[in-house]
Amino acid sequence: MAAVQLKFSLRTSSNVRTVHLVGSWDNYSRQLPLSAEDKPGAWMGKFRFQSSMLQLGSRYWYYYIMDGHHVSHDPAVEYTVEPTTGRKLNILDVPGGKSSRRSEAPKAHRGSANVATGRALSPSRIQHPKPSKPYASRQLREAEYAPTVDDLTRRFAGSRLSDEYSYSNSPPSSAAIPPVQCRCERYGITRKGDRVKLDCGGSRCGYISESSEASCSESEDSDEEYRRARRGVRRQGIVVRR
Repeated sequence: MAAVQLKFSLRTSSNVRTVHLVGSWDNYSRQLPLSAEDKPGAWMGKFRFQSSMLQLGSRYWYYYIMDGHHVSHDPAVEYTVEPTTGRKLNILDVPGGKSSRRSEAPKAHRGSANVATGRALSPSRIQHPKPSKPYASRQLREAEYAPTVDDLTRRFAGSRLSDEYSYSNSPPSSAAIPPVQCRCERYGITRKGDRVKLDCGGSRCGYISESSEASCSESEDSDEEYRRARRGVRRQGIVVRR
């Protein structure tokens, strides 16, 4: 079985420690190490390829990996740009075979075999939509929605909004109770802790009108009852508003 021996050389900066060669002949699966020469930044590698891996008259692409992470190419050698990753790849045309005569022809019509195929990106770096649940949005896509403005117009066509309001149509709850029967028999405690009297409508006596103030009467019995109830509540550490 015939073998093909090829030589690769590369010039880098003096601080580069390792250089490896990666090519499309084995689908970029192996990294072939280059040796450092005496001159700083000069690297060279000689490799033998079996005919089953490197066919005569075929075209291949390759690039270099510096220090295990930096991807580069040799600008002194013919190169192309891989369309998927945008990576610059050097071109290797193996001499011999029938394809060598075809390579001398004009390159106006280049087949798919001459298109560079670099190493694909990792799935996490490929930007594309990921429909994990294709049917999750069916309800939204197939639902029929009425126009928003028309829907609101029809809904509020029979309604009338007004800022004016007549309080005469809504009498207070205390109006149903005769004024004669309204006595100040309820008490409350303000936020400051003051005791106040409340009328039957729940309003503070003496702050609504003269009639409500007149209807509030002092009752010594009720005051004494309130004082006793308040002292009993204070003993428990609780304030009750009545």
